[in-house]
This record gives sequence, structure tokens and C-alpha cells, in this order.
Amino acid sequence: MIVIIHEIPLMRFGLLFAMKKESRYAECDIFLSPDLASAEEMLARTGAGDVVLLDAPAWLALTALENRALFQRMQTCERAVGIIASIKQFHLNAFRTQGIAGIIDPESTLEDIVKFIDMLGSGATQSLALQGADETRQLSQLTTRQVEVLDLMSKGLRTLQIAARLGISNGTVKSHITNIFRKLECTHRTTAIKMYMQSL
Repeated sequence: MIVIIHEIPLMRFGLLFAMKKESRYAECDIFLSPDLASAEEMLARTGAGDVVLLDAPAWLALTALENRALFQRMQTCERAVGIIASIKQFHLNAFRTQGIAGIIDPESTLEDIVKFIDMLGSGATQSLALQGADETRQLSQLTTRQVEVLDLMSKGLRTLQIAARLGISNGTVKSHITNIFRKLECTHRTTAIKMYMQSL
């Protein structure tokens, strides 16, 4: 089974058309959805050997606190998850730690995306190489949670507000901030936030 979640109808149906032209997908069950909410039941039915292809909004919804149970269930099965998104290099580390098998740019041709789905279905993992300037390499060392904390810091939230938003303790947030400063080799919020904002 292949589940494609993308908010743009042309992308969803274009992929369906491109895949159905290939004999290997002629008999394959392909489920299309514009958003995560419409696909939750189908995602719960996926398992080993299935492919899930998400756009960035669906990925963000899947990893949000209210969908943690579904996300954790998906991580326990050997399904391949790929993302169609334009991302910065430092996000790759976060995606790798979340079990993402590959990422493809939305500007790719339909044929390239079908090849990407082939790669996911074969069990191969796309190389998520990290390259770039020193700041990019420093940002790439941040864990998923540290990126979430830094993102909320950039939106002006204070430590207690971040703790409430993420459902963690104030002490845990302070620990994350200390580790962010250490990895980014800085001592002030403004410096860390500036590095983060310049990478977007």
C-alpha cells in the first residue's frame, strides 16, 4: 500500500497518474489525502513494506503532541516514510532521528518522485548528507527537540511558555537551552536565534 498526503490536488493526482502508468503499480493500493486528519485511519492500517509519502504540513501535524500516539505506532512498523519538502540542511539531522527514509524537493518531476517512491518501497534509505558552512554544521547537531525549543525561542516564547507548549518541565527546557548554546558555541539567546533565523 502507498499513502500519499499532499495539500495540492495536482501533486496528489499527478503522482497517482504517473504511478498507474507503471506496470509495477497497476495493482497497488494507492490512497490519496489532502491532510493528515483525512488519512489517520489509513495510516493506522499501514505496515511493513508499505510507503507513506507526506508533505511538510502533514509531517508537522504527525509529529505534533496531539498525534504522538499515531506517530509512535508508525515508528514501530517497518514502513518507509518519505517527505516532499524544501528543507534546510540542518533539518536533516532531525529527520534522520525521526526515522525518515528520504526527502525529495517538491520541484522534482513526477517521474523523479515515482523513482523516489521506488527507492522507499525497496527498503533503501536515501543518503541525508550534511554539508555546508560551519553554522549549518552546528545547527545540524541539534536534536529534534532542541530544534523545537529553538524555534519557539525565535517566536519570543520564554522558558516557562516553551515548557507548557511542549508538555515538558521548566528544568528540561533549561537543559535543552544549555545544550543548544553548547552546540552552537554561543552564550546568549539572541545569538542562537539569529543563527536559526538566518538558516530559514
